[in-house]
Amino acid sequence: SFPGIRSFLEDESDALLEYSPGAVDLQEEIVNLRSGIKSREEILEKNLSYIDKTDVAGTLAIEKEVTGLLTEIESMKGRLNKLMVDTRFAYGEISLSFYHHSIPESVPSSFEWINTIDFFSFMQGGIR
Repeated sequence: SFPGIRSFLEDESDALLEYSPGAVDLQEEIVNLRSGIKSREEILEKNLSYIDKTDVAGTLAIEKEVTGLLTEIESMKGRLNKLMVDTRFAYGEISLSFYHHSIPESVPSSFEWINTIDFFSFMQGGIR
C-alpha cells in the first residue's frame, strides 16, 4: 500500500465509495515463463538436430515447427521482460468512476467569450 493514496483520493473526491488495495505476487508467473522458455528452447534445439536427417517434406515441416517455436519464445520473453520491469519499478492501477453522470448546470469561465459558446454544438459541428 502506498501511504497517502487513500487520503489523497478522499481529499480530491466528493465521496470515496470503495477503496480496495491489493497486491499480486508475480514470482509464480515469472517462474512459469522462464520454465516455458527453457522447455521450448530445448524442443527447438531437438528439432534443429533433426533437420539434417530429413527429406524436403520433413525439412519444411520442421521449419514450420521452428518458426512457431521462435514466435512463441519471443512472445514469452517479451511478457517476461514486462513482468521484470513491473517488479522492478512497481506497477499500480487505479480505477476511478463517477457516482453521478450529469453535466454541471453552469461553470462560468473567466474568459467571457467562452461563456457565449455552446460547447456541445461546437464539438458536433464547429462554431456557427
